[in-house]
Amino acid sequence: MGERIRDLAKASMGDNEFVIELNKATYKGGPRYIHLQNKDMRLCMTESEYIQIAVSLLKSRKNFLHNKGEK
Repeated sequence: MGERIRDLAKASMGDNEFVIELNKATYKGGPRYIHLQNKDMRLCMTESEYIQIAVSLLKSRKNFLHNKGEK
């Protein structure tokens, strides 16, 4: 896995806190990686995979609120 560039954000889900970390590519011209991690686990994905997941979660939330009649 690549060398850390910087922490992008902190997030929490239930009782768990996560750090979202941007990492350098592991080879020249390769994709940079995002690590979603805490002391118990680490999920590694490319930037494009992270963006796809983030957009899907935001769209899901929007649909959920719409279905509940909220703005």
